[in-house]
Formats: sequence, C-alpha cells, structure tokens
Amino acid sequence: MRPVPMRFMGYTWHHNPKELSVICDKTVVKFSVPYFREMLQSFSNKLITIKGVGELYGEDCLEQYKKLNSIFEKGGTGILCLPSLSPMYACFESLKMLADDKPGVITYEFTFTQTKDREPLTKVKKTVVADGTKTLWDIAYENSVDIESLVELNPHIMFIGDIKAGEVVKIC
Repeated sequence: MRPVPMRFMGYTWHHNPKELSVICDKTVVKFSVPYFREMLQSFSNKLITIKGVGELYGEDCLEQYKKLNSIFEKGGTGILCLPSLSPMYACFESLKMLADDKPGVITYEFTFTQTKDREPLTKVKKTVVADGTKTLWDIAYENSVDIESLVELNPHIMFIGDIKAGEVVKIC
C-alpha cells in the first residue's frame, strides 16, 4: 500500500519526508504532600508538534522549495494531512533549507504545530461518494484539493470526466 502524500493548504509533497516525528506531550506537575508522599498530576495535553526532514529532488527542486516557502510565508492555519494520521488544523511554524552538496537535491526541515482555534477535524471528509453528475475536477474544486492529488489517491478511476454514481473518491 502506498502512503498518502503529505498535504497542507493546497501544497502536496511530491515525496513524503524521510523523517517525520509527531510529538504529543502533557503538562505534568510533581508535588509533595508533607508527611505523605510525592504525587503527580496531569493537567492537560499540549498541542501536537510535527517535525520532519525531507528532500526535494529533480531539475525543478528549487521551484518545489519556492512553492513550499510561499505556503510558509503566507502563514495562517490550514488542514494538515499526514500519512497514517488523521487530518488536523495546524500552523506552518518553521521551514529551514539545509546545506547539501548533491546536485538536484534540496534537503529541508520543517515544523508544524496543531492549533486549537477550530473544532476537531472529526467531521473532515476523507472520502466522497460520487452521485454520477460530477467529474473529478468538480470534486477537487469543492474540497479544495488539487486534481493531481485526487488522481494519485484514486487509481481505480480510469476517466476523470466520467465517475459512476456510488463510486468512492478518496479526498485525503
């Protein structure tokens, strides 16, 4: 099974990062009660942090990096789709280009932080059931997904202009 490509605010990674860490922490306080013992109390979950290292390669690797950097500079909150994880609202916190002497390769590091400014994404659609009147282009537009991602996610759809009623289309 091929993993789903990483996506954020309309940008789809050509190649998923080679390293990806998802950090989930809690605020835990340790305190002592006189003549008793030490106790731990868990107060809350902190925001999830996603860090990674990836490579952009090919003759257009600099153009790929420029597109990624423009998403970073744009700022704001967007839906982050990661391989094997549920989508979440996140903020693109950092992007760093690393020195690399390989021709046609750019190595980069990034950090995303989950945001709490919107409802949890339990209602985000991961699939759409086609009604027979829409094309893959229509579904891509309605769900703010680029057509290339939908084509990659749905190899069972032979013709993007002809989707049969009842066919399941993967969105994320």
